[in-house]
Amino acid sequence: SKKRVQRICRAISDETGRDKVWQDSKTIVDRLNRMMIGGANYFCLGPVSKAYSAVDMHAHRRLRRWLCDKHKEPRPAYKRFPEASLHSGYGLVQLPHRTANLPWAKARVFSESRMREICQSGSMSGNRKQDQAKPD
Repeated sequence: SKKRVQRICRAISDETGRDKVWQDSKTIVDRLNRMMIGGANYFCLGPVSKAYSAVDMHAHRRLRRWLCDKHKEPRPAYKRFPEASLHSGYGLVQLPHRTANLPWAKARVFSESRMREICQSGSMSGNRKQDQAKPD
């Protein structure tokens, strides 16, 4: 997966090179978003935070550098193009925030004792013991 992160970062670098400063920023950001979301879909299982952070930071750095080249600003221009403006103004996606929207990320978290109780009862809902305790 380290090679995949490097491949995605290389593609982002190729897309934000000096030879592309003539293009519209919306076009560049749309292409970056497609690349980043495609890479994020590849990493959607398992521990993804390191991969997401690496790709996200690289995309920020390259987009900021591309904007500096396009507008003839001195680098690194963190004040001129802060991270918030990259997301709200230009529409760059934030990969670390994507994991919160995944269906399995919203699963209910049980304590260890509650999980033991659920497993011992034989019911995944945990209501079986309560149903048996109720008189008919």
